[in-house]
Amino acid sequence: MKNIVSLIAIAALSTSLTFAQTNESGSMESTTVQTFPVTINGTQKEYSVKVMERRNYSVAFKEEDAGKRDKARKIIPGKVTKLIAVDINNDDMYEHYMVLKYKKAKNQDFKLMPTDNGFIVKVDDKTLEYLAEDDIYIINKENENFFYVDEFKEIG
Repeated sequence: MKNIVSLIAIAALSTSLTFAQTNESGSMESTTVQTFPVTINGTQKEYSVKVMERRNYSVAFKEEDAGKRDKARKIIPGKVTKLIAVDINNDDMYEHYMVLKYKKAKNQDFKLMPTDNGFIVKVDDKTLEYLAEDDIYIINKENENFFYVDEFKEIG
């Protein structure tokens, strides 16, 4: 009886380990906070921008490798979602936020760069500009199919 229980436990453990290795996706989460100077109504202020990022990656295999034991991966762009929260008056509350989505290629570089009246979100050569004083964002015509702003709100 003791051997049967041991065999069942070993079979259950090996089955769960086998299924754990078949996950065909991955994800990553990160948070960064940056502080930038801005001029609003002629007054120089500092504001902070918090970027919370979530990336989801899918894994697929090349179709010509179907039935093979060792398969080559097919590169699929990851789906990136960034919650960008802006604190204009340096208190404990964020006044504005936007949810920005785009597809990430293999080596894309995301940067927040300050401007005189806000900041620019730059992903490789594509840009989105945020104007802090007016609380608006601007996407150039050639970049409108790359960025997708899911939500844009003022809090409070």
